[in-house]
Amino acid sequence: MKNSISATHFLLGLLLETFREHKKSVVVLFLSLLILSISQSLIIVLAGPFIEILLSSQLSSISFFDLFPQSNLFLSPALAEFTVAAEKLAILIPLLLVAFALGRGIASYFYQISVGDLALFACKKYRDRLFGSIVKMPYLQVKEKTSAQWMSVLMNDVIYLQNRLLDVVNACVRDAVTMLACLITLFFVHWPIAVLLLAISPFIAKGVGGVGEKISVYAKFFQEKMGFIADYLLELRKRLSFIRAQQGESFEIKRFYEINDSYYQEVKKSIFIRASFAPSIELMGFLSFSIIIWLATRANIEWFHPSNLFVFFGALGAFLKPLRNIGEQLGRFKETIGALQGSLPILLEPPVQKKEVVSGTEVSLPVSIQSVSFQMAAGKGICGDRLILSPGYAVALVGSSGGGKSTLLRGLAGLIAPTKWDSPCEWVSIAAGTTYVSQDPFLFNDSVAENLRYGNMSFQGKKELAEIQMGLQKVRMEAEIAQLRGGIEEEIQPLHMNISGGQKQRLVLARSLLQDKKIMLWDEATASIDPHMEKEILTEIIEQVKEEKKFLLAATHRVDTLPLFQEVWFIKDGTVFLQGPHDKLLLEPIYREFFEKK
Repeated sequence: MKNSISATHFLLGLLLETFREHKKSVVVLFLSLLILSISQSLIIVLAGPFIEILLSSQLSSISFFDLFPQSNLFLSPALAEFTVAAEKLAILIPLLLVAFALGRGIASYFYQISVGDLALFACKKYRDRLFGSIVKMPYLQVKEKTSAQWMSVLMNDVIYLQNRLLDVVNACVRDAVTMLACLITLFFVHWPIAVLLLAISPFIAKGVGGVGEKISVYAKFFQEKMGFIADYLLELRKRLSFIRAQQGESFEIKRFYEINDSYYQEVKKSIFIRASFAPSIELMGFLSFSIIIWLATRANIEWFHPSNLFVFFGALGAFLKPLRNIGEQLGRFKETIGALQGSLPILLEPPVQKKEVVSGTEVSLPVSIQSVSFQMAAGKGICGDRLILSPGYAVALVGSSGGGKSTLLRGLAGLIAPTKWDSPCEWVSIAAGTTYVSQDPFLFNDSVAENLRYGNMSFQGKKELAEIQMGLQKVRMEAEIAQLRGGIEEEIQPLHMNISGGQKQRLVLARSLLQDKKIMLWDEATASIDPHMEKEILTEIIEQVKEEKKFLLAATHRVDTLPLFQEVWFIKDGTVFLQGPHDKLLLEPIYREFFEKK
């Protein structure tokens, strides 16, 4: 219940903020509502006189006193003496009805445009905030979901919200105003009919809540299933070459049919509730009104004559439809809350505040870490004592797969908060002074230059070009980029594989070098590079580390590159077990046995 209230407050706050920022659309919306209300009221007002004229063919002229109760003329008593020929009214009233209906149609058109604009803008703000919250979430929390599940949260949830927002605003704004205008008009025209409508409306609205709760459960499930299907498709794309090589197409088709059929069966279960929702409310309303009419006729009430009966049914049509819509959309609001369970908690729960680094401060080497521990999910972690990040040092991380090399690098890069930290230098300061290259090199669809600029917006003019060329030269990519038709402005399309894995890694390394940070962290950053070229690149970069007094910590699995590093940290069972030069560590039996097994 508490979560539902918080979600309601958040969505209402989002709407109010949208109204404040889009005042022009709000003005158009309220002007349209005003015209709709006036049109609806006048249609109800004119309906009675029109029937009175049709039923009273003997009347040559009609006064307002004859058409309306005298008590309703207190605002302008002079109207009681105003008389109009019946023939003129027979022509004038239908024309007025058409004119008001036309005005109502035009107002509805502008209303829909303004509501659509406001809903679209609100959903844009929702997506902006959601993306910002996701980016600021703790690394481990982000990793709990797959990329497809995040895509479902960011795309499907917002599309769902946009569609529902239009319906809910229409119900709770336009239909509510229409109902209010209808009731106010009826109180002046014929108050007993207004009382009847007002008395029955709570019973219709009450039947909505329980059904909405049931639908919300299904809506949450639909969104989760869509994320699962998207996840399967992304996974399929990654291993498409394997599937083709193993002739596994028929197996994958069968597997997708099973997933899709499971989704279909669950959606099918909700059809009965969805299909019976609106008709049930409408039937309830008509039955209630039928009972009232029956009781009124049985009691032989004086004011229940044919023209009033027509006004009653006219009001019924004008009142019941928006009432049904409001009830239905309040139920749909519950459904919306259920469907947004993937994204709303992210927005409602404030992100963990991380201590910020003072602007302009830089980490100073050496950094002495007396004791440190980083913990990943599922109990995996890494700890170490007396780790020194020395200036001009290149250190290799080696150890068994899953031993904690990546966890240590991610922790120092600021992705994982330490569970234990004992150092004169604050963890956030070290994290701010690092550049990190992961096992999965990241490039996006844009030019070579834009990919290299990423994270370093200070590049400008000739200095930028010279630094980019220097970075490309260090990773042996200068000649390859020069051969491209657009040079460094050539667009990279990593998803369409117009660049090899080794080229991708070298470009990411160049980007890391251009960051000019004191601490460089590489996680198998040269694994896809040709061994001979890898040695050349490592040799030059390690020399640069020495000259510029930086620190490089690189996880690697290639034994022949270890002599290039001044030091090796050997990790065993989640602990930095040994530290020292490679040739000296080979004297340790446990270290030597590790490489003999490899």
